Amino acid sequence: MTTTLTSKPARTLDSWDTNYPTTRKIYRSDSGMYGSMVFSDVRTFIHSDDYVIKDTIALRMFRTSHDAVQSMSDEEKVIAIHKYAIDNFKYVGDDKSSKTVESWRHPDVTQAIGNGDCEDGAFWIASALINSGVDPRRVRCNAGSVAMNDGSTGGHMWVTYLCPDNIKWIILDWCYWPKAHKSLSRYPDSKSRKCRSYKGIWFSFNNLHCWDPSDVATSSWEGRLHNPESTATQELGGLNA
Repeated sequence: MTTTLTSKPARTLDSWDTNYPTTRKIYRSDSGMYGSMVFSDVRTFIHSDDYVIKDTIALRMFRTSHDAVQSMSDEEKVIAIHKYAIDNFKYVGDDKSSKTVESWRHPDVTQAIGNGDCEDGAFWIASALINSGVDPRRVRCNAGSVAMNDGSTGGHMWVTYLCPDNIKWIILDWCYWPKAHKSLSRYPDSKSRKCRSYKGIWFSFNNLHCWDPSDVATSSWEGRLHNPESTATQELGGLNA
């Protein structure tokens, strides 16, 4: 008897939208800036049509027109945007910048100030990718845990991008693992051993949806996305893939 091997159906962009259940995540801010509690849908921190960010990409990064940026390949834009964030934003924890445990900023504010916590730079990278013409279904911000130098884990937020093969997600981190590459093929798969210091995802989102692979309760992640800085530099900084 002959056994026929059948290949798995190719992944599509839409299939990733249903890979995990969608959920609601509300960010609660008690920074006191407005004198009262502020509640925000986490998706609103990723701007999808922002002329300030579009101008930065076209005029400062590529020195060309908005239309020309839209016609560039994803590879050109992903690499340039990731490198721009690493080179131009300085990590400053919320405890220093806003005197609070946790305070999220919108990407236009981070761009203007030039510094922020992990999530602030992540919001900018995700927003810049989408504003440059990258399909938002290929872009996600991920809130989760990462390894610290003392052996513990800390809260962090980073961006992942789904490569054109619709299989490989790569990590675009600007502060914990600030390593830019010259081609997408040199970025390791987010599931590979080279990315083992990323311990788990609490929830992911873009400007369209929010997914909850771990079913983590809201109360368990609030106030935990702070001060990972570059604690994995010794372990991950030597990656030259």
